[in-house]
Amino acid sequence: MKKTTLVLFSLAVPFASVRATPQDEQFQQIAQDYIEGYLAANPEDATELGDHRFDAKLTDYSAEARAGELARAKETRQKLEALTGLSQLTGANKVDLRLRIGSTTRSFVSKS
Repeated sequence: MKKTTLVLFSLAVPFASVRATPQDEQFQQIAQDYIEGYLAANPEDATELGDHRFDAKLTDYSAEARAGELARAKETRQKLEALTGLSQLTGANKVDLRLRIGSTTRSFVSKS
């Protein structure tokens, strides 16, 4: 009986650390907001990805719209950099954080 309990406990320990942390939830909210804004500002990309909420719209390439997208990317980058306890992010979110920071940095370069 003790061996069975020990084996079950040792199998459960790795799964306990897979649960989302508060840092995961903060990151996921920032990422979700960024993606939603990106899709709304780039409706053709949304449609290509299978999101048809913006099918009746076209991307606005005006200087004002581009400046707004650049500002949104900078704001997202600041929010990501302000996150604390990044070591508490679970595996997939650690990778996503690096990708998201990279994508917002590319936005600065391509929109400036």
